Amino acid sequence: MDSDILNTNLLEDETFIQDLIRAYELKFQRLIEIETKAFNCRLDISKNTLNIEKTIREALKIVALMQVQSEEDTILQIKAFLRIINDQIQRIIFRYHSQVGDKMTTLQHLSITDPLTKILNRNGLMRVLRNKLVIHENGKREKKETERSICIIMIDIDHFKNINDTHGHLAGDYILEQLARILEERFRIGVDAIGRFGGEEFMIVFEGNKEDAETATERFRKTIEDHTFLYKNPKNEIISIRITVSIGISDNKNSVDPNIIIETSDQALYTSKENGRNQITYRATQN
Repeated sequence: MDSDILNTNLLEDETFIQDLIRAYELKFQRLIEIETKAFNCRLDISKNTLNIEKTIREALKIVALMQVQSEEDTILQIKAFLRIINDQIQRIIFRYHSQVGDKMTTLQHLSITDPLTKILNRNGLMRVLRNKLVIHENGKREKKETERSICIIMIDIDHFKNINDTHGHLAGDYILEQLARILEERFRIGVDAIGRFGGEEFMIVFEGNKEDAETATERFRKTIEDHTFLYKNPKNEIISIRITVSIGISDNKNSVDPNIIIETSDQALYTSKENGRNQITYRATQN
């Protein structure tokens, strides 16, 4: 074997270098394809493949400095070259993982967030509710959560259609956004889950008993009743808007089925509307 096979000939052979680059790019792309299927997410890898050429040329320069005096030295030189390349490939894969992880985190966040109000959407609310119910039931079995309850608070803006009809849908969006901010101020961030269930209906997954939920909700209801929303329309005119909300509450006392709890809370909400709006109604779930 020519002891200078890497040191003399191939280092100066651009055809060899380009073949090497293509071979490693192909290897890298195959690895990426495997990772792409695993993550179910595709990213642009062009920047990463460009790094492979730079890495190969730098690795060749490094091994060219090695003293080669025997066939054994040549083998060591080749192994050193391969080690440098493979280590760098792993670093690229790691960076790719980080990019995919960031993208997946963003996608996951978007999947549970309402784009208008920036609070949880229905999907996010259901996920939180199911998790809290499981934790609560596990705690009860271990006799750690005997008194604690999970309440569902459903909130609906009274006569919301009139706002859209009178002031336009941008005004309606403004009210929804501002209501979300007030909810964040009046309920416990990190304890209670706040979200937009759909349309002008909001939902709170409240940790606490019926009385605690009613107290917190009454404070919120009174805040909304007394609040004046100042909306600037497209003509830069400031418009004062007053609203009220109707509210229904239920809990997991008799049922751990999230759909039943929500349905019961929704029934309580519509009882509030039927009785004149701007009020709170509690309804117990049925066994």
